[in-house]
Amino acid sequence: MKKAVPNAKLQISLKILLMNNKGKFLLLRNRLDGSLAGTFDFPGGRIAEKEIGMPFDIILRRELIEELGPGVHLSIKPSPIAIGRHKYTDRLGTANHVVWLLFPGTYKNGAIKISSEHISYQWKKITKSNLKKLFIKGALDVAQNLFKH
Repeated sequence: MKKAVPNAKLQISLKILLMNNKGKFLLLRNRLDGSLAGTFDFPGGRIAEKEIGMPFDIILRRELIEELGPGVHLSIKPSPIAIGRHKYTDRLGTANHVVWLLFPGTYKNGAIKISSEHISYQWKKITKSNLKKLFIKGALDVAQNLFKH
């Protein structure tokens, strides 16, 4: 009889590639006090335990209201266009593995009011040549995977 191999424990992060009418994408600058200090992130976040089984777009909308404010109007396409992953160690020293799903979206209108999770936002062009200047870890992995297709 084969010995059972334990399954990996993963967190899932739902992110949006939010494009405006000028072809630029909304990026959030990470706070300066963490492992992602000063780099950019895509809006969105992790699935909470109580949200398991809920539609992804509902979970992502909740995250976007938290990070961008309730006045932002946008559309989200239902299927992810890229995946990525990264590993980090939390404050307790536990290794965590996060899988990122990146969904395309379109900004329609509304005032962006970012949360305290980030320090600023910018609309930027994303090209294969500027990825490593903008992103690290999971954000870089998911962004690089955008250009593989």
